[in-house]
Amino acid sequence: MQFKPVRDRVLIKEIEGKKESDGGILLVKAESTHRGVVMAVGPDVVSVKENDVVYYEEKGCGVLELNGVKFHVARDIAEGSLICVIDEEK
Repeated sequence: MQFKPVRDRVLIKEIEGKKESDGGILLVKAESTHRGVVMAVGPDVVSVKENDVVYYEEKGCGVLELNGVKFHVARDIAEGSLICVIDEEK
């Protein structure tokens, strides 16, 4: 199954952070900001492209499951849910 977002929607697969520190302390995510990889973009999206790493707010995102994998559907940066694109090469 292939998912093609419409208009300004972006399909994001969350990148799971570490669950515990190197010393064994359980790490709890306190905020609603997530890090993920853009898997697909709608035709009106101008701020991100596939394979970009982004930070986004879960609030305002739709959640769906494709082939047993959970994804978030966010709107382009101009509309809200996406916060920023990460340039991992710098």
